[in-house]
Amino acid sequence: MRYSFRLHFGLWAVIFLVFFSLLCSRGGAAASASRSKDVPAFLRDIYTEVVELGKYPGYDFFERQFFVGEDDDDTNKDLHCLVMIQEISGINRMTIQLTYMERVQRRPVIGIARYVKNIRCSFGTEYPDLMGSDLSEPEMRALLPEILHAIRKKKKLMQMKFP
Repeated sequence: MRYSFRLHFGLWAVIFLVFFSLLCSRGGAAASASRSKDVPAFLRDIYTEVVELGKYPGYDFFERQFFVGEDDDDTNKDLHCLVMIQEISGINRMTIQLTYMERVQRRPVIGIARYVKNIRCSFGTEYPDLMGSDLSEPEMRALLPEILHAIRKKKKLMQMKFP
């Protein structure tokens, strides 16, 4: 009886590992496919998502704030993202401001801004014209998908209807 239990348990363990590895490999392929997009494509997608969220009442520009990170709780995220889109002389200009937070030792829930980096671009055509960035090209390629994911997550949360 003991031997058949081990065989049965081992069989389920192998099935679980195979299923889990297939699940992870598909997720990794999707993540690498989304990261293979170029920086202008991500900037265009971020622009589109923020514009779809709309303007705050009384504002003549688009302004949205997000926290970037894996945790569902924003208080555990150390990167704050502000996206502002404003029309200047008939051209839409987008500024993405990234504020990197550092936790306070006494109260780990509190984060203090340590440094800020900006990405600035304009949209005169379909693809944006990068006007300036405090981030390098590889840094933007790594960070822009995470920003886009945070925007889509917040957009989905804002569209939920509560009874």
